[in-house]
Amino acid sequence: MNKSERPLVTFGLIAYNQERFIREAVEGALAQTYSPLEIILSDDCSTDRTFEIMKGLADGYEGSHRIKLRRNEKNDGICSHINRVWCESEGQWYFNAGGDDISHPDRVADVMRCVGSNPEIKFVQTYLKLIDERGSTIGTNTHGEACAQFEKSSLARWGLKERLANKSPKTHGACLAYTRELFDRFPPLPEGCIFEDNVLNWRGELLGTGAILRKELVSFRVHASQMTHSSGGSGLKIFDKKRLMTIRDGVCTTYQNIMDLKTAESMGIHEADLIERARLYMKRRYRYFSLRESAIAGKWPSRLLPLMQMLLMGSGFAPFSRDNLFRSLLPDQLYFILKEGLKERSHERKIQR
Repeated sequence: MNKSERPLVTFGLIAYNQERFIREAVEGALAQTYSPLEIILSDDCSTDRTFEIMKGLADGYEGSHRIKLRRNEKNDGICSHINRVWCESEGQWYFNAGGDDISHPDRVADVMRCVGSNPEIKFVQTYLKLIDERGSTIGTNTHGEACAQFEKSSLARWGLKERLANKSPKTHGACLAYTRELFDRFPPLPEGCIFEDNVLNWRGELLGTGAILRKELVSFRVHASQMTHSSGGSGLKIFDKKRLMTIRDGVCTTYQNIMDLKTAESMGIHEADLIERARLYMKRRYRYFSLRESAIAGKWPSRLLPLMQMLLMGSGFAPFSRDNLFRSLLPDQLYFILKEGLKERSHERKIQR
Protein backbone atom coordinates (compact mmCIF):
# COMPACT_ATOMS: atom_id res chain seq x y z
CA MET A 1 0.00 0.00 0.00
CA ASN A 2 1.52 3.34 -1.05
CA LYS A 3 1.14 6.56 0.91
CA SER A 4 -1.71 7.83 -1.23
CA GLU A 5 -3.78 4.74 -0.34
CA ARG A 6 -3.10 4.85 3.38
CA PRO A 7 -5.97 5.98 5.64
CA LEU A 8 -5.62 9.16 7.66
CA VAL A 9 -4.80 8.30 11.26
CA THR A 10 -5.29 10.46 14.36
CA PHE A 11 -2.74 10.43 17.16
CA GLY A 12 -4.42 11.90 20.23
CA LEU A 13 -2.09 12.93 23.04
CA ILE A 14 -3.96 14.01 26.16
CA ALA A 15 -2.21 15.56 29.14
CA TYR A 16 -2.88 17.04 32.56
CA ASN A 17 -0.24 18.50 34.91
CA GLN A 18 2.59 16.50 33.36
CA GLU A 19 5.20 19.22 32.74
CA ARG A 20 8.03 16.88 33.82
CA PHE A 21 7.27 14.35 31.08
CA ILE A 22 5.27 16.13 28.37
CA ARG A 23 8.25 17.10 26.21
CA GLU A 24 9.25 13.47 25.62
CA ALA A 25 5.63 12.49 25.03
CA VAL A 26 5.12 15.17 22.36
CA GLU A 27 8.48 14.43 20.74
CA GLY A 28 7.42 10.76 20.49
CA ALA A 29 4.24 11.82 18.70
CA LEU A 30 6.04 14.13 16.28
CA ALA A 31 8.61 11.41 15.48
CA GLN A 32 6.00 8.96 14.13
CA THR A 33 7.05 7.56 10.73
CA TYR A 34 3.50 6.90 9.48
CA SER A 35 1.84 9.26 7.04
CA PRO A 36 -0.77 10.74 6.66
CA LEU A 37 -0.99 11.50 10.37
CA GLU A 38 -3.08 14.01 12.31
CA ILE A 39 -1.64 14.77 15.76
CA ILE A 40 -3.95 16.37 18.31
CA LEU A 41 -2.13 17.74 21.37
CA SER A 42 -4.75 18.37 24.03
CA ASP A 43 -4.38 19.73 27.55
CA ASP A 44 -7.05 19.17 30.22
CA CYS A 45 -6.71 22.65 31.78
CA SER A 46 -3.40 21.97 33.53
CA THR A 47 -2.29 24.25 36.34
CA ASP A 48 1.42 23.82 35.56
CA ARG A 49 3.49 24.46 32.39
CA THR A 50 2.19 21.43 30.46
CA PHE A 51 0.26 23.41 27.86
CA GLU A 52 3.03 25.98 27.46
CA ILE A 53 5.52 23.23 26.62
CA MET A 54 3.10 21.56 24.21
CA LYS A 55 2.51 24.86 22.44
CA GLY A 56 6.21 25.56 22.11
CA LEU A 57 6.86 22.18 20.49
CA ALA A 58 3.85 22.52 18.18
CA ASP A 59 4.88 26.00 17.07
CA GLY A 60 8.39 24.82 16.31
CA TYR A 61 7.40 21.72 14.34
CA GLU A 62 8.33 21.79 10.64
CA GLY A 63 7.50 18.24 9.59
CA SER A 64 4.75 16.79 7.40
CA HIS A 65 2.26 15.77 10.09
CA ARG A 66 -0.91 17.79 10.58
CA ILE A 67 -0.78 19.34 14.08
CA LYS A 68 -3.74 20.53 16.14
CA LEU A 69 -3.28 22.15 19.54
CA ARG A 70 -6.18 22.53 21.93
CA ARG A 71 -6.96 23.10 25.60
CA ASN A 72 -10.06 22.45 27.69
CA GLU A 73 -11.54 25.45 29.51
CA LYS A 74 -12.01 23.29 32.62
CA ASN A 75 -10.63 20.00 33.84
CA ASP A 76 -12.86 17.32 32.30
CA GLY A 77 -11.23 14.04 33.32
CA ILE A 78 -9.98 11.26 31.06
CA CYS A 79 -13.07 9.94 29.27
CA SER A 80 -14.67 13.34 28.76
CA HIS A 81 -11.33 14.65 27.51
CA ILE A 82 -11.08 11.84 24.95
CA ASN A 83 -14.64 12.58 23.82
CA ARG A 84 -13.68 16.18 23.06
CA VAL A 85 -10.55 15.20 21.18
CA TRP A 86 -12.43 12.57 19.21
CA CYS A 87 -15.02 15.11 18.06
CA GLU A 88 -12.21 17.14 16.48
CA SER A 89 -10.45 14.15 14.91
CA GLU A 90 -10.72 13.08 11.28
CA GLY A 91 -8.69 9.86 11.21
CA GLN A 92 -10.06 6.42 10.42
CA TRP A 93 -8.00 5.07 13.30
CA TYR A 94 -7.27 6.74 16.63
CA PHE A 95 -4.09 6.17 18.66
CA ASN A 96 -4.33 7.01 22.33
CA ALA A 97 -1.34 8.50 24.16
CA GLY A 98 -0.75 9.95 27.63
CA GLY A 99 1.31 12.99 28.53
CA ASP A 100 3.70 10.95 30.68
CA ASP A 101 4.38 8.09 28.23
CA ILE A 102 6.56 7.86 25.10
CA SER A 103 5.36 6.36 21.81
CA HIS A 104 8.17 4.80 19.80
CA PRO A 105 8.61 6.17 16.23
CA ASP A 106 7.19 3.10 14.46
CA ARG A 107 4.17 2.65 16.74
CA VAL A 108 1.56 3.89 14.28
CA ALA A 109 3.26 2.40 11.21
CA ASP A 110 3.61 -1.08 12.73
CA VAL A 111 0.02 -1.21 13.97
CA MET A 112 -1.46 0.09 10.72
CA ARG A 113 0.57 -2.46 8.76
CA CYS A 114 -1.19 -5.19 10.78
CA VAL A 115 -4.74 -3.86 10.50
CA GLY A 116 -4.34 -3.14 6.79
CA SER A 117 -4.54 -6.84 5.98
CA ASN A 118 -6.92 -7.78 8.82
CA PRO A 119 -10.13 -5.70 8.49
CA GLU A 120 -11.86 -7.72 11.23
CA ILE A 121 -9.53 -6.14 13.82
CA LYS A 122 -11.24 -3.21 15.56
CA PHE A 123 -8.64 -2.34 18.19
CA VAL A 124 -4.97 -3.09 18.78
CA GLN A 125 -2.66 -2.84 21.72
CA THR A 126 1.06 -3.51 21.94
CA TYR A 127 3.48 -4.58 24.61
CA LEU A 128 4.57 -1.84 27.00
CA LYS A 129 8.14 -1.06 27.94
CA LEU A 130 7.94 -0.05 31.60
CA ILE A 131 10.11 2.89 32.64
CA ASP A 132 10.50 4.85 35.86
CA GLU A 133 10.33 8.61 36.40
CA ARG A 134 13.88 9.04 35.09
CA GLY A 135 13.25 6.94 31.98
CA SER A 136 15.17 3.85 33.13
CA THR A 137 13.75 0.49 32.01
CA ILE A 138 12.16 -1.55 34.79
CA GLY A 139 10.36 -4.29 32.84
CA THR A 140 7.82 -5.22 30.18
CA ASN A 141 4.02 -5.47 30.33
CA THR A 142 2.81 -8.32 28.11
CA HIS A 143 -0.81 -8.02 29.31
CA GLY A 144 -0.66 -11.34 31.12
CA GLU A 145 0.12 -13.30 27.93
CA ALA A 146 -3.42 -14.68 28.03
CA CYS A 147 -3.42 -14.29 24.26
CA ALA A 148 -0.69 -16.92 23.94
CA GLN A 149 -3.33 -19.65 23.89
CA PHE A 150 -4.73 -18.36 20.60
CA GLU A 151 -1.74 -17.69 18.37
CA LYS A 152 2.02 -18.01 18.56
CA SER A 153 2.74 -15.36 15.94
CA SER A 154 3.60 -11.71 16.62
CA LEU A 155 -0.09 -10.78 16.29
CA ALA A 156 -2.62 -12.44 18.61
CA ARG A 157 -6.38 -12.00 18.17
CA TRP A 158 -9.52 -12.70 20.17
CA GLY A 159 -13.20 -11.88 20.02
CA LEU A 160 -16.47 -11.90 21.91
CA LYS A 161 -16.50 -15.65 22.53
CA GLU A 162 -13.09 -15.53 24.21
CA ARG A 163 -14.20 -12.62 26.37
CA LEU A 164 -17.30 -14.49 27.55
CA ALA A 165 -15.08 -17.44 28.49
CA ASN A 166 -12.78 -15.09 30.46
CA LYS A 167 -9.93 -15.94 28.09
CA SER A 168 -9.29 -12.50 26.62
CA PRO A 169 -6.07 -10.71 27.62
CA LYS A 170 -5.90 -7.63 29.80
CA THR A 171 -6.14 -4.29 28.01
CA HIS A 172 -4.20 -1.12 28.66
CA GLY A 173 -5.25 2.31 27.44
CA ALA A 174 -1.66 3.59 27.19
CA CYS A 175 -0.99 1.49 24.09
CA LEU A 176 -4.50 1.29 22.62
CA ALA A 177 -5.43 2.12 19.03
CA TYR A 178 -8.95 1.67 17.66
CA THR A 179 -11.04 2.12 14.57
CA ARG A 180 -13.41 5.05 14.22
CA GLU A 181 -16.38 2.67 14.34
CA LEU A 182 -16.02 2.30 18.12
CA PHE A 183 -17.04 5.92 18.52
CA ASP A 184 -19.20 6.58 15.49
CA ARG A 185 -21.49 3.58 16.06
CA PHE A 186 -21.81 4.01 19.82
CA PRO A 187 -22.52 6.85 22.28
CA PRO A 188 -19.71 9.00 23.72
CA LEU A 189 -17.62 7.58 26.55
CA PRO A 190 -19.36 7.95 29.94
CA GLU A 191 -18.45 11.17 31.73
CA GLY A 192 -16.54 10.76 34.96
CA CYS A 193 -14.99 7.42 34.03
CA ILE A 194 -11.22 7.04 33.98
CA PHE A 195 -10.58 3.77 32.14
CA GLU A 196 -11.65 4.25 28.54
CA ASP A 197 -10.19 0.89 27.53
CA ASN A 198 -12.81 -0.94 29.63
CA VAL A 199 -15.43 0.52 27.28
CA LEU A 200 -13.59 0.50 23.96
CA ASN A 201 -12.28 -3.07 24.12
CA TRP A 202 -15.81 -4.41 24.67
CA ARG A 203 -17.07 -2.40 21.69
CA GLY A 204 -14.28 -3.83 19.57
CA GLU A 205 -15.17 -7.37 20.62
CA LEU A 206 -18.82 -6.72 19.78
CA LEU A 207 -17.97 -5.49 16.27
CA GLY A 208 -15.04 -7.78 15.43
CA THR A 209 -11.81 -8.77 17.14
CA GLY A 210 -9.11 -7.24 19.26
CA ALA A 211 -5.41 -7.87 18.75
CA ILE A 212 -2.10 -7.62 20.53
CA LEU A 213 1.02 -6.81 18.56
CA ARG A 214 3.77 -8.51 20.52
CA LYS A 215 6.24 -5.67 20.29
CA GLU A 216 7.22 -2.89 22.71
CA LEU A 217 5.98 0.25 20.98
CA VAL A 218 5.14 2.44 23.98
CA SER A 219 7.29 3.31 26.99
CA PHE A 220 4.87 3.44 29.91
CA ARG A 221 6.09 5.58 32.78
CA VAL A 222 5.42 4.23 36.27
CA HIS A 223 5.25 7.01 38.87
CA ALA A 224 3.37 7.96 42.02
CA SER A 225 1.14 10.59 40.37
CA GLN A 226 -0.66 8.02 38.21
CA MET A 227 -4.26 7.16 38.96
CA THR A 228 -3.38 3.46 38.80
CA HIS A 229 -0.21 3.65 40.89
CA SER A 230 -0.48 1.08 43.69
CA SER A 231 1.87 2.71 46.19
CA GLY A 232 0.73 4.71 49.17
CA GLY A 233 3.96 6.70 49.04
CA SER A 234 2.19 9.91 48.04
CA GLY A 235 -0.02 9.69 51.14
CA LEU A 236 -2.37 6.99 52.37
CA LYS A 237 -5.45 9.20 52.12
CA ILE A 238 -4.63 10.15 48.53
CA PHE A 239 -3.99 6.52 47.66
CA ASP A 240 -7.31 5.52 49.22
CA LYS A 241 -9.13 8.17 47.20
CA LYS A 242 -7.56 6.77 44.02
CA ARG A 243 -8.61 3.29 45.06
CA LEU A 244 -12.24 4.33 45.47
CA MET A 245 -12.24 6.10 42.09
CA THR A 246 -10.86 3.08 40.25
CA ILE A 247 -13.28 0.68 41.94
CA ARG A 248 -16.28 2.91 41.20
CA ASP A 249 -15.09 3.09 37.61
CA GLY A 250 -15.75 -0.64 37.28
CA VAL A 251 -19.45 -0.07 37.96
CA CYS A 252 -19.66 2.91 35.60
CA THR A 253 -17.89 1.27 32.66
CA THR A 254 -19.75 -2.03 33.06
CA TYR A 255 -23.06 -0.17 32.91
CA GLN A 256 -21.87 1.37 29.64
CA ASN A 257 -20.90 -2.12 28.44
CA ILE A 258 -24.51 -3.21 28.98
CA MET A 259 -25.82 -0.22 27.02
CA ASP A 260 -23.36 -0.93 24.20
CA LEU A 261 -24.52 -4.54 24.06
CA LYS A 262 -28.05 -3.27 23.40
CA THR A 263 -26.68 -1.10 20.60
CA ALA A 264 -24.84 -4.06 19.07
CA GLU A 265 -27.97 -6.21 19.35
CA SER A 266 -29.90 -3.66 17.30
CA MET A 267 -27.25 -3.98 14.57
CA GLY A 268 -28.06 -7.67 14.18
CA ILE A 269 -24.42 -8.74 13.86
CA HIS A 270 -24.59 -11.62 16.37
CA GLU A 271 -26.90 -14.60 16.80
CA ALA A 272 -29.50 -14.37 19.56
CA ASP A 273 -27.91 -17.06 21.74
CA LEU A 274 -24.53 -15.27 21.76
CA ILE A 275 -26.23 -11.98 22.66
CA GLU A 276 -28.02 -13.71 25.52
CA ARG A 277 -24.75 -15.18 26.79
CA ALA A 278 -23.18 -11.74 26.62
CA ARG A 279 -26.14 -10.23 28.49
CA LEU A 280 -25.84 -12.78 31.32
CA TYR A 281 -22.07 -12.26 31.44
CA MET A 282 -22.42 -8.50 31.80
CA LYS A 283 -25.22 -8.82 34.33
CA ARG A 284 -22.95 -10.97 36.50
CA ARG A 285 -20.03 -8.61 35.94
CA TYR A 286 -22.12 -5.61 36.97
CA ARG A 287 -23.17 -7.37 40.18
CA TYR A 288 -19.55 -8.26 40.96
CA PHE A 289 -18.35 -4.67 40.56
CA SER A 290 -21.33 -3.31 42.51
CA LEU A 291 -20.54 -5.65 45.39
CA ARG A 292 -16.86 -4.71 45.19
CA GLU A 293 -17.77 -1.03 45.44
CA SER A 294 -20.01 -1.66 48.45
CA ALA A 295 -17.29 -3.76 50.10
CA ILE A 296 -14.82 -0.86 49.88
CA ALA A 297 -16.91 2.32 49.96
CA GLY A 298 -19.63 1.20 52.37
CA LYS A 299 -19.60 1.89 56.09
CA TRP A 300 -18.12 -0.70 58.40
CA PRO A 301 -19.43 -3.27 59.36
CA SER A 302 -22.22 -3.14 56.74
CA ARG A 303 -19.64 -3.64 53.97
CA LEU A 304 -18.78 -7.12 55.27
CA LEU A 305 -21.87 -8.75 53.73
CA PRO A 306 -21.22 -7.54 50.15
CA LEU A 307 -17.58 -8.54 50.66
CA MET A 308 -18.62 -12.12 51.43
CA GLN A 309 -21.02 -12.17 48.48
CA MET A 310 -18.32 -10.85 46.15
CA LEU A 311 -15.74 -13.40 47.34
CA LEU A 312 -18.24 -16.21 46.75
CA MET A 313 -18.61 -15.05 43.14
CA GLY A 314 -14.87 -15.54 42.55
CA SER A 315 -12.33 -13.14 41.04
CA GLY A 316 -12.80 -13.86 37.33
CA PHE A 317 -13.75 -10.26 36.51
CA ALA A 318 -11.08 -8.30 38.39
CA PRO A 319 -8.51 -9.02 41.11
CA PHE A 320 -9.23 -8.08 44.70
CA SER A 321 -5.90 -7.46 46.39
CA ARG A 322 -4.96 -8.41 49.92
CA ASP A 323 -4.83 -4.73 50.80
CA ASN A 324 -8.39 -4.29 49.47
CA LEU A 325 -9.44 -7.22 51.64
CA PHE A 326 -7.97 -5.61 54.75
CA ARG A 327 -9.59 -2.30 53.77
CA SER A 328 -12.97 -4.03 53.75
CA LEU A 329 -12.49 -6.13 56.87
CA LEU A 330 -11.13 -3.41 59.17
CA PRO A 331 -12.81 -0.25 60.46
CA ASP A 332 -11.46 2.82 58.67
CA GLN A 333 -9.49 4.25 61.58
CA LEU A 334 -7.86 0.92 62.45
CA TYR A 335 -6.92 0.29 58.82
CA PHE A 336 -5.11 3.63 58.47
CA ILE A 337 -3.33 3.20 61.84
CA LEU A 338 -2.03 -0.21 60.81
CA LYS A 339 -1.04 0.98 57.32
CA GLU A 340 0.84 3.95 58.75
CA GLY A 341 2.65 1.65 61.17
CA LEU A 342 3.68 -0.73 58.39
CA LYS A 343 4.88 2.22 56.31
CA GLU A 344 7.06 3.50 59.17
CA ARG A 345 8.55 0.02 59.79
CA SER A 346 9.36 -0.33 56.11
CA HIS A 347 11.07 3.08 56.13
CA GLU A 348 13.14 2.11 59.20
CA ARG A 349 14.32 -1.09 57.50
CA LYS A 350 15.49 0.85 54.47
CA ILE A 351 17.47 3.20 56.72
CA GLN A 352 19.09 0.28 58.56
CA ARG A 353 20.21 -1.24 55.25
